[in-house]
Amino acid sequence: MSALAQYLQLAGKAVTGSDRAFDQGKNNDVKSQYLKMGMKIYPQNGSGITPDTSCLIYSTAIENSNPELQKAKALNIPTLHRSDLLAQLTTEKKSIAVSGTSGKSTVTAMIYQLLESAQMEPSILTGANLLSLEKMGLPGNAVFGKGDWLVFEADESDGSLVKYSPEIGLILNIEKDHKEISELIPLFTKFGTQIKETLILNVDDKESNRFHSSFSNIKTTFFSQNSFGEHVISELSEQGWASTFTIDDTSFTLNMPGKHNIANAMASLQVAQQLGVSLSDCAHGLSTFTGIDRRHIFIGKKRDITVIDDFAHNPAKVQACIRTVKHAAASGIKGAKVIAIFHPHGFAPMKLLRKEFVEAFTQCLDERDILLMPEIYYAGGTADKSISSQDILSDINSIKKIGHYFTDKDSLLKAIPGFCSAGDIIVSMGARDPSLSEFAQKALSSL
Repeated sequence: MSALAQYLQLAGKAVTGSDRAFDQGKNNDVKSQYLKMGMKIYPQNGSGITPDTSCLIYSTAIENSNPELQKAKALNIPTLHRSDLLAQLTTEKKSIAVSGTSGKSTVTAMIYQLLESAQMEPSILTGANLLSLEKMGLPGNAVFGKGDWLVFEADESDGSLVKYSPEIGLILNIEKDHKEISELIPLFTKFGTQIKETLILNVDDKESNRFHSSFSNIKTTFFSQNSFGEHVISELSEQGWASTFTIDDTSFTLNMPGKHNIANAMASLQVAQQLGVSLSDCAHGLSTFTGIDRRHIFIGKKRDITVIDDFAHNPAKVQACIRTVKHAAASGIKGAKVIAIFHPHGFAPMKLLRKEFVEAFTQCLDERDILLMPEIYYAGGTADKSISSQDILSDINSIKKIGHYFTDKDSLLKAIPGFCSAGDIIVSMGARDPSLSEFAQKALSSL
């Protein structure tokens, strides 16, 4: 929603809006950025809806009883789900839709950076803030560029993936997350039929790779963890926070850790090559990519203890994050342990993925490691609260006794120093809760 609001404002539209968090006195720095851009912010009580309002855009999180939605209907003002607006905007430029359970924000941002570096002046609509855009004083997840191309995230969690018909579509992976895989396959199948020119698939992912011969009307090409199209990487080296590799005698540097990010880079490079960007320009663009907010962000080091903040919130992302942390620990101080802090959100997703989370944590964490979890984050609205973090930790501790439960984040923060020793790595993982970046900073201060 924030990206759409910014995009329209940057495109010269008059944008007004509201946010429950603003009404609660939260995220005032973000609110200030929107006001500086020229948006008008109102309380979420209907006062911002007037007869002059041309359309009300709403998200899946908004209930039918919402006062603004009710007032818009009373005034016969058209209402539009955010995905329908996004679908409309993607028809106004040539578009690149990045889909998949994991990696969408990173790949979308990488593609934008590669095209921007090649002076193609692209546009972007994404869910996570690009650090490079934040440094320019922008909120960070939307740009209305002068060029022909728009790169955007296509979300499967609410089924809106099927509303888009991009020139180029990517399927990064298909994993059980908000839905069972059996529910996701029809969505990705329909998405594939609506792509106009090229479908790019991850051959390392079983469910994504199954589509390699499904669509005869479009070009299908591939990427993997060590290749894209006909190009194979060589001389791969992962060192601390960066990776280096070579493609056809061209040297690349990726200033992000983890094999999953190398795969993300391969997906992005495949798109750039499809659009005619040279390998040398790709190498320069990738080297200037500084990452996105809350994706393996180094918060700081205190008492020789490192703190990292990460967006990982489903089993696959948790595994990728912890494995990356462990790789860093292995190349650092011998004997360092990982203290994983996981902030679960959504009672329904935690119930759906209970078994997968247990498997992820017990497979990635050793007996010496520690897992800390507060209660499941509740964002409001109707929810079946018949599952608790305690239930998941009980399952984990029956396999490995590594888990510790806390009723809230404040009590967890106070306990952190007691679990730490010199050389340890603390990684705070989670999504949805807007206070998680602040939590990671507080975790560092607590040491």
